[in-house]
Amino acid sequence: MAAGDWSSLSIPGASASPSRADTVAAALEKDLEDERRERREQVAFLNRICAKERELLVGRAESFQRQLVEAKDLWERERALLQERLSVAEGAGREALQRDILGLRQSEQGLEARLSEEEKKWSGSVAELKEQLAGSRSELEASKREATNSGARTAEAEAKLQELRLELVSCQHQREEAAGAFKEVLGKRAASEAEALSWLRQEYTEQRQVLLDEASAEVHSLRTKVQTLQQERDRAESSSLAKLREAHAEAEEVTTKLRSEYEEENQEARSRAAWQLQAADDMVVGLRRRVEQETEAHLSCRAQLSAAKREVAEESASLAAVLSSSVEQQRLLQEKAVLLIERLRGHPPGQELSDSLWPKIASLGSSPRSPPRRVEGSWLSSVSKEDGAWLVG
Repeated sequence: MAAGDWSSLSIPGASASPSRADTVAAALEKDLEDERRERREQVAFLNRICAKERELLVGRAESFQRQLVEAKDLWERERALLQERLSVAEGAGREALQRDILGLRQSEQGLEARLSEEEKKWSGSVAELKEQLAGSRSELEASKREATNSGARTAEAEAKLQELRLELVSCQHQREEAAGAFKEVLGKRAASEAEALSWLRQEYTEQRQVLLDEASAEVHSLRTKVQTLQQERDRAESSSLAKLREAHAEAEEVTTKLRSEYEEENQEARSRAAWQLQAADDMVVGLRRRVEQETEAHLSCRAQLSAAKREVAEESASLAAVLSSSVEQQRLLQEKAVLLIERLRGHPPGQELSDSLWPKIASLGSSPRSPPRRVEGSWLSSVSKEDGAWLVG
């Protein structure tokens, strides 16, 4: 057999295995990039939903606070106005009563003085004194009538004062009714907020379940791809080993045949057979080198598969960590919202609101982790290099 015949020996399909493994690895990397992009889009969508919900809660809290402050200011103004009117009416009634009493006393003193003067002047005439006494009595009766009229004016002032007091009581009743209506409005709004929160919680649970199902399906598909790659690698190794054994068998057969021919031919034929044997040995060495190269390529493919396995495991672990931490974050946010609503429900209308009862706007939107974390603001970016946990659990 000539040397050219030996050079034509090769292992078909062995050189195609690394390119196929590279193609599968590239497809796997492309799938991972697509998954990362989808996760980032989902994270951005959930972040927008959370921001809108937080802005809605903060706006409602500020609206409740403004309404409470306005109601309190209105009640204070009405109370001050009624107290001012009551004090003015009481002062006017006291002044009128004092003026009437002072006038009665002055008229009584004048009558007594005139009576004494008349008595001294007309002491000589009893009849005139009787007439003067009768006139004095008539004047006294007139003064009594004036006193009665002043008492009527005093009673009228007291009646006005009583009307003002009744008006004050009615205003207080109206204020209490307004406070009751305000509490009823707060209760209705709290019920609507609770309903909205329950709807959001249900929507969030459904989206979380869908995302978990998708993640499980993708992990299962990745595992299936890894198993397929392992099976292809095993088949390639078994095929390479079978071809190597076949090549060794053919080489041994050719060597035996050549040796038998060398024994029958002359020295020149033996030298030529030796040269052919050397060529066959070189071919075997080349085949061994090629097999070693194929083995190295398979080892490289196996390393790539191991790296893909590790990456899938890391992605799954980070995804689980993100999901668990985002559950805690959502629970804290819901507790803040519920605490805010409970504080609004339990706050009486006439009591000042302290700054501690109203949460800061920045506290509702604060992230549970600092910026140099692995995930910046969401949970599904665990597939990317910005892995971490913030929203969904």
